[in-house]
Amino acid sequence: MSMRIGQYRTDQLLGHGSYGEVYSARFAPDPRLRVALTCLRSDLLERPGFVAALKENCVDWSERNDPTRPMFRELICRDEQVVVVRELLNGANLGVLLKTAPLGGKAIQNLMESLLSALSWLHSGNDVHGRIRPDNVFLCDDGRILWLDMALSQAANRARFDWDVVRDLRWCAPEVCRAGDGHVGPAADVYSLGLLFWSLATGREPCPVDEPRAQLHWHLLHGPEPIENLPPWIHSFIQRMTHPLPQHRPLDGHQALEEFRQAALEEHAVEVTRRPHRLPAWAKRPNVANMVDDALGGTARVVLTAIFVVALVFYGMALAAAVKVVDSKGTWRVPHLEQGWSTIRSWWENDGDGEENE
Repeated sequence: MSMRIGQYRTDQLLGHGSYGEVYSARFAPDPRLRVALTCLRSDLLERPGFVAALKENCVDWSERNDPTRPMFRELICRDEQVVVVRELLNGANLGVLLKTAPLGGKAIQNLMESLLSALSWLHSGNDVHGRIRPDNVFLCDDGRILWLDMALSQAANRARFDWDVVRDLRWCAPEVCRAGDGHVGPAADVYSLGLLFWSLATGREPCPVDEPRAQLHWHLLHGPEPIENLPPWIHSFIQRMTHPLPQHRPLDGHQALEEFRQAALEEHAVEVTRRPHRLPAWAKRPNVANMVDDALGGTARVVLTAIFVVALVFYGMALAAAVKVVDSKGTWRVPHLEQGWSTIRSWWENDGDGEENE
């Protein structure tokens, strides 16, 4: 069903993206001009700082001629609705290619070269996507590789992290979930792109779980499984890209591209640091999404606390039964403690006498 949004009238629903529904539309004053509209989810608009960051990013987007991003048209903000308008592209996103996976070793190698080159270009301008996934990597019919949702992802990286808003972390680097600023850098894009390479080589998606906290734990403790029928040097390079700790990955797209080309030239496996076996402290903070394992952990804590309180009460009752008022002044005396003190005092006096006799 067609609808009017600003000066645009939608044609058809193109899909459900990470941040909302995407439509193709026509410019009402000139129907020959076709665009893509991303209608943002309403819950995103309630996220502190998100809309303000998005406006700043769209201004930067409009002023830059970046060959790795689609052309920006405008940002519509009215009636509790926010819509990003950009050029309509011809081609397909990487999710379409994933449907034909697994790909052969040579096809994977060629695609890795192309995507790492595009990532190197992106990072050369000091830009970071932060939320690369199959539906925002677009392969154009004219040969271009474009990163979609850049302004939206960057706004999400700057706003306060919220489990209920994120919903899906299958393709995200673990540090995206950390509270505070400055954790999402170029290495996060390297990680997400490594997961894409892994999926193209295996035909499977990462994170065989649906809840965001469980997905985070998968990234940190498990990660992608070994890849069969793939040259060892490609397998080890993908493992290096998908290490859960950013300091053990290539620092950015440029370094990843250089390491990839060197490994391809020599066809030798790169060195990979072992994965950690425990969750870092920041990944153990309370979960807003009411995960099953968090619920079980909370129940165990409640039971143990109840047992401790009951034991403390019984101990207090037993101690109170041993205490009695014995004189007219109403002072409290504890026979067991008094007996112990008398024993210590007599021992001290006898010991003191022995030293004097010597």
